[in-house]
Amino acid sequence: MDRGRLIFRRTVSAYWGHQLLYSILILMGLFLIGFSLLLVAWAMTRGIGLAEYPGWIPFIIIGGGFFYWGLSNRYIFGRMTFAIFENGILSPYPIKSTLSKEKHRFIPFEDIEAIYMNEYTSKKADPEIVVRLKTGGDHSIDYYLVGRIPPLVRRLSGRVRVHRDRDMIVGQEIFHPSASVHVREGEILIHTQEGVCTIPLADAVWFRTSAFTGYPTLKLKDGRRIGFRSMKLSPFMRLRESVKKKPR
Repeated sequence: MDRGRLIFRRTVSAYWGHQLLYSILILMGLFLIGFSLLLVAWAMTRGIGLAEYPGWIPFIIIGGGFFYWGLSNRYIFGRMTFAIFENGILSPYPIKSTLSKEKHRFIPFEDIEAIYMNEYTSKKADPEIVVRLKTGGDHSIDYYLVGRIPPLVRRLSGRVRVHRDRDMIVGQEIFHPSASVHVREGEILIHTQEGVCTIPLADAVWFRTSAFTGYPTLKLKDGRRIGFRSMKLSPFMRLRESVKKKPR
């Protein structure tokens, strides 16, 4: 599929923290390997057989492990790229993917239902974005591949639906405390900074605390679950009663 013009690209190789860490691991590996070779040379000059002086073996094993760990992970990180094109986004596979696997996948905008920016939780933790596909699957991208959220939203504006007022956790939409919930004339109204999300009361199956997220959660007939972070208790009580009393 034609990706179109490149709009934005960010590779984790530019993230200095990972580069510094794995560079240190590589240097530690080289140092331990070099030190073990010096021990071998010292043993040989003393006429000591290598079988009689096995002290160099742990240094070779540990040093080789550090060297391989640092080199392979630096290679993986260097190949991880997040990019936005005119027709979709290029998203990396998880870090634990093996070197034999493809490290990127292109997701057309037409296959994306919405992108969740996790802006509220990013104030307390590292932000990430969650790409929800129309097929129902989710794909998370860590913050160091995304960069700052406001510029990212501007680049995606007009190309795909972007939510900044809710998160996607364990397949559930979680609304921030700034949202408010009301039930009126057979509809559940969720007021957010982006506007009003309307759900027919008839589509509600149950409303209770989710065992997965620990948040009050509304389950709908289509299988979706919508959770709410800490808000005033009274709207939830009214919502619970409305769901219980609705016609079956």
